[in-house]
Amino acid sequence: MLLGLFPESVSLIQELKKTYRIALLSNINDIHYTSIEDECMPLFLELHDCFLSYKIGMRKPNYDIFLYALDRINIKPENALFIDDAYQNIIAARSLGIQTVHLASQTQLKEALHSLNISI
Repeated sequence: MLLGLFPESVSLIQELKKTYRIALLSNINDIHYTSIEDECMPLFLELHDCFLSYKIGMRKPNYDIFLYALDRINIKPENALFIDDAYQNIIAARSLGIQTVHLASQTQLKEALHSLNISI
């Protein structure tokens, strides 16, 4: 369940997208999307790609959604970083060779990015 945006989400994405291609890979359905669309649109507009499960007919942690996103972005798994709060999704991404960060808070995200030498 989406509990809202982290307070600094939009500014963080704006900074990261100066250097990196940023995509969203979400197991969202159309009803949930409609309910969060207004609140999250400022964030969605900053992303290079949005892969929404209800639109593409695939869901995490199935491998097909990761492979689909990698193909569309045209990136090798070892050059991608996947960040998620659900551990089963992290395990699936790792098994494909994707770097991962298991996330619980935005503070943890900033720490993880710094540990990967990703400046924000």
